[in-house]
Amino acid sequence: MNSETLSMLYGIVLAGSAATGLILLYREKVGLLKLVQDEVTNNLEYLEKLGITDDRALDYLLAPGLKSRAWDQYSNTLAELVGEGNFEFLVSCYASLSVLTDRLTNPEVADDLGFEEHQAQIKSVISHHWLAFEVCQQETSSFRAWSKGMRVSKPIDERSRELDEEEDTDSVVAMKLPLRGPSP
Repeated sequence: MNSETLSMLYGIVLAGSAATGLILLYREKVGLLKLVQDEVTNNLEYLEKLGITDDRALDYLLAPGLKSRAWDQYSNTLAELVGEGNFEFLVSCYASLSVLTDRLTNPEVADDLGFEEHQAQIKSVISHHWLAFEVCQQETSSFRAWSKGMRVSKPIDERSRELDEEEDTDSVVAMKLPLRGPSP
Protein backbone atom coordinates (compact mmCIF):
# COMPACT_ATOMS: atom_id res chain seq x y z
CA MET A 1 0.00 0.00 0.00
CA ASN A 2 1.24 3.41 -0.84
CA SER A 3 1.00 6.44 1.44
CA GLU A 4 -1.90 7.88 -0.58
CA THR A 5 -4.02 4.78 0.02
CA LEU A 6 -3.12 4.79 3.72
CA SER A 7 -4.13 8.45 3.98
CA MET A 8 -7.44 7.73 2.29
CA LEU A 9 -8.16 4.78 4.63
CA TYR A 10 -7.22 6.88 7.64
CA GLY A 11 -9.61 9.61 6.45
CA ILE A 12 -12.44 7.10 6.03
CA VAL A 13 -11.85 5.72 9.53
CA LEU A 14 -11.85 9.24 11.00
CA ALA A 15 -15.04 10.17 9.14
CA GLY A 16 -16.73 6.99 10.34
CA SER A 17 -15.68 7.70 13.93
CA ALA A 18 -16.97 11.26 13.71
CA ALA A 19 -20.29 10.09 12.29
CA THR A 20 -20.63 7.50 15.05
CA GLY A 21 -19.91 10.21 17.64
CA LEU A 22 -22.59 12.47 16.18
CA ILE A 23 -25.12 9.65 16.19
CA LEU A 24 -24.36 8.87 19.83
CA LEU A 25 -24.73 12.54 20.81
CA TYR A 26 -28.07 12.74 18.99
CA ARG A 27 -29.31 9.59 20.69
CA GLU A 28 -28.24 10.95 24.08
CA LYS A 29 -30.05 14.24 23.41
CA VAL A 30 -33.24 12.49 22.32
CA GLY A 31 -33.16 10.14 25.29
CA LEU A 32 -32.64 12.93 27.81
CA LEU A 33 -35.34 15.09 26.23
CA LYS A 34 -37.79 12.19 26.38
CA LEU A 35 -37.12 11.93 30.12
CA VAL A 36 -37.67 15.68 30.50
CA GLN A 37 -40.83 15.50 28.38
CA ASP A 38 -42.22 12.70 30.53
CA GLU A 39 -41.52 14.79 33.62
CA VAL A 40 -43.16 17.85 32.05
CA THR A 41 -46.21 15.76 31.10
CA ASN A 42 -46.48 14.44 34.65
CA ASN A 43 -46.21 17.97 36.02
CA LEU A 44 -48.93 19.21 33.67
CA GLU A 45 -51.27 16.55 35.06
CA TYR A 46 -50.68 17.86 38.58
CA LEU A 47 -50.71 21.55 37.61
CA GLU A 48 -54.17 21.22 36.04
CA LYS A 49 -55.51 20.23 39.47
CA LEU A 50 -53.96 23.16 41.35
CA GLY A 51 -55.61 26.49 42.12
CA ILE A 52 -59.17 25.29 41.66
CA THR A 53 -60.45 26.69 44.95
CA ASP A 54 -59.30 29.35 47.36
CA ASP A 55 -58.61 26.61 49.92
CA ARG A 56 -55.03 25.54 49.18
CA ALA A 57 -55.16 22.28 51.14
CA LEU A 58 -55.33 20.25 47.91
CA ASP A 59 -52.52 22.32 46.37
CA TYR A 60 -50.27 21.60 49.36
CA LEU A 61 -51.02 17.88 49.04
CA LEU A 62 -50.41 17.75 45.28
CA ALA A 63 -47.32 19.98 45.14
CA PRO A 64 -44.86 17.20 46.10
CA GLY A 65 -45.99 15.37 42.94
CA LEU A 66 -44.40 18.13 40.82
CA LYS A 67 -40.98 16.78 39.85
CA SER A 68 -37.73 18.10 38.48
CA ARG A 69 -35.44 15.07 38.93
CA ALA A 70 -34.66 14.59 35.23
CA TRP A 71 -33.91 18.29 34.87
CA ASP A 72 -31.78 18.36 38.03
CA GLN A 73 -29.72 15.40 36.79
CA TYR A 74 -29.33 16.26 33.12
CA SER A 75 -29.62 20.03 32.68
CA ASN A 76 -25.85 20.49 32.30
CA THR A 77 -25.68 17.85 29.57
CA LEU A 78 -28.77 19.27 27.85
CA ALA A 79 -27.14 22.73 27.89
CA GLU A 80 -24.47 21.29 25.60
CA LEU A 81 -26.83 19.31 23.36
CA VAL A 82 -29.87 21.57 22.88
CA GLY A 83 -29.89 24.85 20.97
CA GLU A 84 -29.49 27.92 23.17
CA GLY A 85 -32.93 29.37 22.45
CA ASN A 86 -34.69 26.09 23.15
CA PHE A 87 -32.59 25.53 26.25
CA GLU A 88 -33.82 28.87 27.61
CA PHE A 89 -37.42 27.62 27.35
CA LEU A 90 -36.47 24.56 29.41
CA VAL A 91 -34.72 26.76 31.99
CA SER A 92 -37.77 29.04 32.32
CA CYS A 93 -40.04 26.01 32.71
CA TYR A 94 -38.12 24.61 35.62
CA ALA A 95 -37.39 28.03 37.17
CA SER A 96 -41.11 28.85 37.31
CA LEU A 97 -41.80 25.37 38.69
CA SER A 98 -39.19 25.84 41.40
CA VAL A 99 -40.74 29.09 42.61
CA LEU A 100 -44.20 27.50 42.80
CA THR A 101 -43.09 24.30 44.52
CA ASP A 102 -40.96 26.24 47.03
CA ARG A 103 -43.99 28.31 47.96
CA LEU A 104 -46.25 25.26 48.32
CA THR A 105 -43.86 22.75 49.93
CA ASN A 106 -41.32 24.75 51.94
CA PRO A 107 -42.68 25.87 55.32
CA GLU A 108 -40.01 28.59 55.53
CA VAL A 109 -41.34 30.31 52.40
CA ALA A 110 -44.39 32.49 53.02
CA ASP A 111 -47.44 31.60 50.93
CA ASP A 112 -48.80 35.14 50.86
CA LEU A 113 -50.30 35.28 47.37
CA GLY A 114 -53.98 36.03 46.98
CA PHE A 115 -56.24 33.59 45.12
CA GLU A 116 -56.01 35.42 41.77
CA GLU A 117 -52.23 35.79 42.05
CA HIS A 118 -51.95 32.10 42.94
CA GLN A 119 -54.01 31.12 39.89
CA ALA A 120 -51.96 33.45 37.68
CA GLN A 121 -48.74 31.86 38.88
CA ILE A 122 -50.09 28.37 38.16
CA LYS A 123 -51.19 29.47 34.66
CA SER A 124 -47.72 30.87 34.05
CA VAL A 125 -46.07 27.61 35.15
CA ILE A 126 -48.46 25.67 32.90
CA SER A 127 -47.59 27.91 29.94
CA HIS A 128 -43.88 27.42 30.58
CA HIS A 129 -44.43 23.66 30.73
CA TRP A 130 -46.23 23.64 27.38
CA LEU A 131 -43.34 25.58 25.85
CA ALA A 132 -40.91 23.00 27.26
CA PHE A 133 -43.12 20.22 25.89
CA GLU A 134 -42.96 21.84 22.43
CA VAL A 135 -39.17 22.18 22.68
CA CYS A 136 -38.87 18.48 23.47
CA GLN A 137 -41.05 17.60 20.48
CA GLN A 138 -39.12 19.89 18.17
CA GLU A 139 -35.68 18.73 19.31
CA THR A 140 -36.61 15.03 19.16
CA SER A 141 -38.66 15.36 15.94
CA SER A 142 -41.49 13.32 17.39
CA PHE A 143 -45.00 13.85 18.67
CA ARG A 144 -45.47 12.16 22.04
CA ALA A 145 -48.74 11.92 23.91
CA TRP A 146 -50.86 9.58 25.99
CA SER A 147 -53.32 7.33 24.20
CA LYS A 148 -55.59 5.03 26.22
CA GLY A 149 -53.15 4.89 29.12
CA MET A 150 -50.11 4.24 26.95
CA ARG A 151 -47.34 6.54 25.78
CA VAL A 152 -47.25 6.90 22.00
CA SER A 153 -44.57 8.46 19.88
CA LYS A 154 -44.70 9.39 16.22
CA PRO A 155 -42.38 11.43 14.02
CA ILE A 156 -43.68 15.01 13.81
CA ASP A 157 -44.03 14.90 10.02
CA GLU A 158 -46.17 11.75 10.30
CA ARG A 159 -48.39 13.45 12.90
CA SER A 160 -48.69 16.51 10.65
CA ARG A 161 -49.85 14.31 7.77
CA GLU A 162 -52.46 12.69 10.03
CA LEU A 163 -53.77 16.10 11.06
CA ASP A 164 -53.91 17.18 7.41
CA GLU A 165 -55.81 14.00 6.53
CA GLU A 166 -58.26 14.59 9.39
CA GLU A 167 -58.87 18.14 8.20
CA ASP A 168 -59.42 16.87 4.63
CA THR A 169 -61.83 14.21 5.91
CA ASP A 170 -63.69 16.77 8.02
CA SER A 171 -64.09 19.12 5.07
CA VAL A 172 -65.31 16.27 2.82
CA VAL A 173 -67.84 15.23 5.47
CA ALA A 174 -68.94 18.84 5.83
CA MET A 175 -69.42 19.10 2.06
CA LYS A 176 -71.58 15.95 2.00
CA LEU A 177 -73.94 17.11 4.73
CA PRO A 178 -77.23 18.29 3.25
CA LEU A 179 -78.04 21.93 3.68
CA ARG A 180 -81.39 22.41 5.26
CA GLY A 181 -83.38 25.50 4.81
CA PRO A 182 -86.24 26.65 6.97
CA SER A 183 -88.98 24.08 7.36
CA PRO A 184 -92.29 24.92 5.64
